[in-house]
Amino acid sequence: SSVRQIELPPFVADRIRKPSGRLVELTPPALTDSFARAREKVGVTFRFHDLRAYAASIRHALGIPDVYIMQDGGWKNDATLKNIYRRAMDDKRSGFEKTAHAHFEKVVGG
Repeated sequence: SSVRQIELPPFVADRIRKPSGRLVELTPPALTDSFARAREKVGVTFRFHDLRAYAASIRHALGIPDVYIMQDGGWKNDATLKNIYRRAMDDKRSGFEKTAHAHFEKVVGG
């Protein structure tokens, strides 16, 4: 329901920037349709909106404070972020488990 400006890493922006300086020249419905065609071409099943949830989840797993994730995602409070968009990421979970195991092994002197 609002316009969001998200800073992209230079390696992404350089690949998709148009001569006008804009990243895309599409209306929201055209972007959705274009994404659906690209999705079918590569065989993935997530929706365009799911990228927002992934971005929030990976940023949280990387340790970025919620206030910055909320600002980029357009959420006014952390309840929405925590209840809907923040998800556990299996690859990060494994790393955190190893960190916890190493901590407790050190504590007990094993």
